[in-house]
Amino acid sequence: MSSSFFLIPMSVLAHRSTFAVLVGSIGLTVAFALLWKSGTDRRVDATAKRDASVPHLGRSSEGFVTSDVCQACHPDQYDSWHSSYHRTMTTVATPETVKGDFNTVALESRGRTYELERRGDEFWVEMVDPDWERELRLRGEDPDALAHPSRVSRQIVMTTGSHHMQTYWVPSRFGQEVYNLPFVYVFERSRWIPREDVFLRPPNAGRFFALWNNSCIECHSTAGKVGFDFEERVFDSSVAEMGIACEACHGPADEHVRLNQNPARRYRLHLTDEADESIVNPARLTQRASSHICGQCHGVAVADDPEAWLVNGHSYRAGQDLEATRFMVRPAADAAIAANKIFGDESSSQMRELLDVDPTAVETRFWADGMVRVSGREMSGMLESGCFQRGELTCLSCHSMHESESPDDQLIRDLHEDDACLQCHETYRERIEDHTHHPPDSDGSRCNNCHMPHTTYGL
Repeated sequence: MSSSFFLIPMSVLAHRSTFAVLVGSIGLTVAFALLWKSGTDRRVDATAKRDASVPHLGRSSEGFVTSDVCQACHPDQYDSWHSSYHRTMTTVATPETVKGDFNTVALESRGRTYELERRGDEFWVEMVDPDWERELRLRGEDPDALAHPSRVSRQIVMTTGSHHMQTYWVPSRFGQEVYNLPFVYVFERSRWIPREDVFLRPPNAGRFFALWNNSCIECHSTAGKVGFDFEERVFDSSVAEMGIACEACHGPADEHVRLNQNPARRYRLHLTDEADESIVNPARLTQRASSHICGQCHGVAVADDPEAWLVNGHSYRAGQDLEATRFMVRPAADAAIAANKIFGDESSSQMRELLDVDPTAVETRFWADGMVRVSGREMSGMLESGCFQRGELTCLSCHSMHESESPDDQLIRDLHEDDACLQCHETYRERIEDHTHHPPDSDGSRCNNCHMPHTTYGL
């Protein structure tokens, strides 16, 4: 055998060597392909499992088409919206959307620990089992009374917030419920802070157990349907779109899209100043109606029918009368109403009903003089201003989704510093010192410092 081996021509040996290398290479390629496919399958399965655990996406039966459809005809408006914080107010958790530090982080709050870690493109937390806590709460028991609570490891499936801070949600075994990881990640300081210490609450208020489905869904999604089942006591929630998208301000666009497939119609509308009645343009609405579009999220309000809201969510759509289905909470106005100074006492009776249900509803949201104290509720402050009550001011007087240079404040271009006020109060521009009694370039002469001071906790 040995002698015959040495009698094999070198050319054959070289050919066999090449063949062996080739076979080995093919084997390695196949092995890598199988490993890649296995990894891809796992990622697909993990993505499908994550997406199945968040509220359902899409409400096409009610005329919603999503912002992706709007982009085809309105690319500039789509781009300005896409760069805003409205878009990312709720997102599915991905490496692109998660801003918090999950690189093996240990957190502690109110006697509980939370272990965060990143697993490839996924984010996980080991924590007290929120389903276990939910069941105890439904039975009227106190989860904190037990010495050894049940713990689980859950994937982060959703995020809320994108401007100053972000909080995170884990799935439930029940319906489409998602529970809060009770921390927020503050971007400016690159640190985690307990959620109970971020939101304005009494210091002895205890642990805050949050569900996205009956709280954040109101303002951090488009056309959120709460979907509470009173018999099963679970949520089966859905949204037209994650975040605040085009149809939150323009209304369901299915009919608009259908009609404008006709090019003659499109060109006629472009060449004239005729309004397209198939879609809502906030700039063409009355002061009240345009402000209501912002006020659906940026105002302190209570659904007239809370049980119907728990099933279907808010029925308001852009362009409608917001106060037809919600009570706008206005302590300053109600004080005058109760004293029979204006309008009678209808609103004050609604206020009394609200306080019967929640005695802290006013004091936790408003200062003693009736001005709003919680962030994101600017319309509630604007309603009490003389400028609004004289019919001169709307949200769109100063802010714009599509004509702003900065997503931070979304002020219309060139309306920074005092210019937003001086566009109407022009007479003060050249004699600001006479009005403020402070040097023109000082902080004492800035309009906002007296007329819109930072009195809300979020600022």
